[in-house]
Amino acid sequence: MVHTNGLRKINPELPFRLFVSIWGGQELSQKWRGVDSYAKALQAASDDPRAIINYTVNAQNIEDIHTVVRDCAELGLTITFQVYSPTSDYNSYLSEGLSTNHKFIRSDNPEGNLVMTHSDDKRAADVICEAIDEYPDTVIFTKALTRWTFNRPGVFFDTVISDNGPTECLAANDPNHRHIEYSGQQETKKHVAMAQ
Repeated sequence: MVHTNGLRKINPELPFRLFVSIWGGQELSQKWRGVDSYAKALQAASDDPRAIINYTVNAQNIEDIHTVVRDCAELGLTITFQVYSPTSDYNSYLSEGLSTNHKFIRSDNPEGNLVMTHSDDKRAADVICEAIDEYPDTVIFTKALTRWTFNRPGVFFDTVISDNGPTECLAANDPNHRHIEYSGQQETKKHVAMAQ
C-alpha cells in the first residue's frame, strides 16, 4: 500500500493500492494543506483504479465527513477512515502554546485542537454509520469497525515516544512492513509518534 496526498502522479506500473489522504472538505484541505488539494486529490484518485480515499478523522473535520463521502460517491470512489493520532511535536505545540509560525503545523492556534475527545468519537461514529447507510457501495468501513475504532478507552498506543517504539502498533512491529521514502530509499528505523 502506498500513502499519498494525491498531488503527485504515482507510477501506474506500481502494483500496490493507493491510500489517498483527505483531511476534510475543500475549505479544511486548503487550510491544513496550504494548497488547493481537495479537488486535485479526488480527481487523481478517480483516474486510478488502485486508489482508495483515506479520511483521517479529527476533532475539527467531523462535519465534513458526509460531504466528502458524497463527493466520493459521485466520482465512483471508495473511502475508509482512520483516527487522527497526534505526534509528539503536535502535543508540544498544544501544551506549550507555540505560535502559529510552525514548519509543519497549520493550525490557527492550540484552541483548534485536532485531538479527538470521547464526545468527538461518538459524534464521528454516528456520522460514519449514517454515511455507511446512505452510501454502502462507497464507504468500505463497517459499523462494527466504526464503533470499535471510535470507542477506545484512551490513546491507541500503550507507551510514549521512545527509541523502542510502541508495543501495540502493527506498523511499528510487523517485520514485513516497509516505509519507503518518496526518494525510493527504504527508511531504516521506524518512527511512530504517539499521544500521551
